[in-house]
Amino acid sequence: MNRALKVMAAIVLMMVFAVGCTKPEEPNNGGNNNNQNDTIVDPNNGGGNNGNNDNDVRVTTYAPQDITATTAKCGGDAIVVQGLSLSGLGVCWSSESNPTVEDAHLTTSNWNDPYVCTITGLEPSSCYHIRAFAIRGLVYYYGEDVSFTTEGGELPTVSTMEVTNVTAYSAKGSGSVTSDGGVPITERGVCWSTVPNPNVDGAHANVGVGFGNGLGIFAVDMDSLAQNTTYYVRAYAKNYYGVSYGEQVSFSTLIGELPMVTTMEATDIALNSAKCGGTVVSEGSLPVTNRGICWSTTPSPTIDDAHESMNSGMGAFTVFMLGLERNTTYYVRAYAENYYGVSYGEQKSFATLNPPIGVTYNGHEYVDLGLPSGTLWATCNVGATTPDGYGDYFAWGEAEPKAVYSWNTYKYNVGEFIGNNYQLTKYCNNPNVGYNGYVDNLLELEPVDDAATANWGNGWCMPTWGQWFELSRYTTNFWANQNGVNGWFFVAANGNVLFLPAAGIRVEDYGGDDDCYGYYWSKSLYGNHCYTAMLFPFTSTSNNMDNYLGRPWGCSVRPVRSAK
Repeated sequence: MNRALKVMAAIVLMMVFAVGCTKPEEPNNGGNNNNQNDTIVDPNNGGGNNGNNDNDVRVTTYAPQDITATTAKCGGDAIVVQGLSLSGLGVCWSSESNPTVEDAHLTTSNWNDPYVCTITGLEPSSCYHIRAFAIRGLVYYYGEDVSFTTEGGELPTVSTMEVTNVTAYSAKGSGSVTSDGGVPITERGVCWSTVPNPNVDGAHANVGVGFGNGLGIFAVDMDSLAQNTTYYVRAYAKNYYGVSYGEQVSFSTLIGELPMVTTMEATDIALNSAKCGGTVVSEGSLPVTNRGICWSTTPSPTIDDAHESMNSGMGAFTVFMLGLERNTTYYVRAYAENYYGVSYGEQKSFATLNPPIGVTYNGHEYVDLGLPSGTLWATCNVGATTPDGYGDYFAWGEAEPKAVYSWNTYKYNVGEFIGNNYQLTKYCNNPNVGYNGYVDNLLELEPVDDAATANWGNGWCMPTWGQWFELSRYTTNFWANQNGVNGWFFVAANGNVLFLPAAGIRVEDYGGDDDCYGYYWSKSLYGNHCYTAMLFPFTSTSNNMDNYLGRPWGCSVRPVRSAK
C-alpha cells in the first residue's frame, strides 16, 4: 500500500514538473528588448568545466534575426530541470563551428525566457556560428550550433552641396549622405584643392565618428584658404568598403577688404599730452578687432610707433596721447584693424606747448591743472629731475632720506621700539603714545619738518590731505605708462597733465613695490592715531584717498605751492 502511494506521488510530481518546464515560443524576428544590458565578459570567468545539455539544464539556440552587414540579434532559452538556478545567460559566436565562451560572446541581464542579445562588429558577407549558453555554478551549458551569413554592402552614396559663407580666407562646405551602402558610415566630410578632383589625401575637414555621423546633410568649415583663389570641392563619405565622393563644385574666395578710418584733429594740447581720435566708417570684409591712434615725430606713423588702442567696432573714438615731449611737432594717424590687416586714416600734425614764463619756482617746474583752490603741483618728486623719476624717500616729518626706515631710527620717537610702545616727541595729540604723556596737538607738519619746504625752499610744501582729495576729484585719473615707467596720470579739464611714478615704499632697509604701487605723503596726521599720517596710495587698478601709514616708513614726496 505504501509503495503504491509513493509511485502515484512520483507520477504526480513528474506531471507538475513537466508542465513548469514547457518550452516557450521562439521570438518573432529576434524581438527588440529594451531592457537588455549586454556586457562583454572574460572568457575564463567562472573557471570550471564546460558542460553540454543534460537532464539538469537544457539550452536552445534560436535562429538569428534582423541580420545586417555588421549586426544580428541572437538568443535562446534555458530550462532548469532540477538542481540549482542559473547564474548567467548569453550567446557566443565564431567563424568556426561550435563556439564557446573562449570566443567572442555576450552575457545578458535579460532573464526573460527566451532572451535576446544584439551582436555588433561583424564583418559583412561573412559566415558565423552561434550558440546560446547558460551558466550554473562553474559549468557552462551550450545549445546547438546555428550558422548565419551577414549581409553584403557597398560604398556610400554622397552628394556635394553648394559652398556658402565664402570670405577671403574661409568658406563652409556641405554634403548629404543618401545611402550608407548597407554598413555604418564611419566618417563624412568635405575635401578641397586648387586643382580638380580633390580627395581625402589632401586638405579636408570631417565630421568624426560619434559626432553627427550617418545619413543626411552635414557641413564643415574650410579654413586657412588663400584670398582671391578658385577652389574645387567634393563631399565624401566612408564606410567599411572605402571612400566615395560626391560631384565636384567650385568657388572663389573673396579679396579681403581693410577697414576705412578717418583721423580727427588733435585737441586739448598741453605740454606733455594731447587728445586725438578717429572714426571707423567701414569695417571692410570682417569686423574691426582693434582701433586707435599712432603718433611719431616723423611723418607716416604706424602701430610700430607709439600708439594707444581703443577697443573694437565702428564709429568715433578718442584717446589720450601721454608722455609727449614739450614744444615738439607730432604726426598722428588713426588706425583700424580687422582680420586682413591694418588701415590708416589721413595724417594730422600738432605741436605740444612750449613752457611759458613763470612755470618754474625756485628752479622747480610746476603745472597748473585749473583746480578750484588754485593749487599748483610740481611736475617732479623731491630728489627727482624728471616727471617719471622716483626721487628720494622720506619718513613723515623728516627732511632727509636715509638707509633704514624704522621706529628705532625715526627722529620723533625715543627709546627702543618694542611692540607698540610709541614714545612720540612731536606731532602728538594723544598722551597714550606721547613720551611721558607728551602732547603738542600739532596736526600738520611745520616747515622745518616738511621735506618739500626743507629741500626746495619756502613757497613749496607737502600737500594736505584735502589737496590730494581735490586733485583726484577734479581730474580724470588713471594708471598708465610714461617712458617705460608705470604710474598714475591726472588729466585736467584745461588739458594739462600730472604724472606720479609708482615709486614703491621703503620699510626698514627694504625697498619694495617699485613700478607696482605708489605711496605719497600728505602733511596731515591721521586723527588720534598720531603715530600715522595720511597719504595718497595707488595701484594699477585704483587709488584710495582714505588711507594712512606709520610715520617712519619711507614714501615719496610731491610738492605743491599756492596759486600764483
